[in-house]
Amino acid sequence: MEEIVAVLKTFKDTLQSVSWHDLARQAGGMEKIALAVVDMINGFCRIGPLASPRIAGLIPVIARLAGQYRDRGGRYLLFLNDAHTAEAAEFAVFPPHCLSGTAEGDVVEELESYLQGSYVFGKNATTAVFSARGKRYPDGAEKDYLPFVRDLLRTRKVTLFIVVGNCTDLCVLQCALSLKLLGNSLDLPVEVVVPEDAVTTYDLPVTAARSVRALPHPADANHIWALYHMALNGISVVKSIADN
Repeated sequence: MEEIVAVLKTFKDTLQSVSWHDLARQAGGMEKIALAVVDMINGFCRIGPLASPRIAGLIPVIARLAGQYRDRGGRYLLFLNDAHTAEAAEFAVFPPHCLSGTAEGDVVEELESYLQGSYVFGKNATTAVFSARGKRYPDGAEKDYLPFVRDLLRTRKVTLFIVVGNCTDLCVLQCALSLKLLGNSLDLPVEVVVPEDAVTTYDLPVTAARSVRALPHPADANHIWALYHMALNGISVVKSIADN
């Protein structure tokens, strides 16, 4: 156990930052990069049973990345938001949260200005692959998430996805892995990049978990493990994205 803990610590401590310039060169142009913002909504940041100050702490970082992305000519800003039905099966594991049409499901105020011209999806599960429906498109059309990203890959409109948001070991992990695996299944190489400073997860210490009869969820351990697991699957985990 001590050996793998040391490996995980070294992995995190040796992550390197990349620049937008490097990413654009790797993708074949800034217009071929998509930025996926996962669950940066009120229900995980400010109100409701799953709101977490750790998640809210991501807001300035992600707002900066969204601004830089747009300023540099990015065309595919995606918002993947929980939008649960009242009968969501997920509520057997988590308390009811982020119901469709409620304030909990709204994107946080600091990111609202970026919704204009973006692709917004509502999902009824931790992953967008099986349930996400288009809620807003720049052209007014509405599509399911999976056909949309499949088309981006097949037409080579996008060759690199950046995934940010929460939670590292749940929705972010599943989003990043599904994008990588979709490209693999289509024999269409796709780069998926996850900046460590733009993702995090919630914390439920052992004592607190016992008091509510839940499984403990130590944030730092789950965060590092999820990043390492993504790297094992060919996802590029970086320290941060620099504005140069």
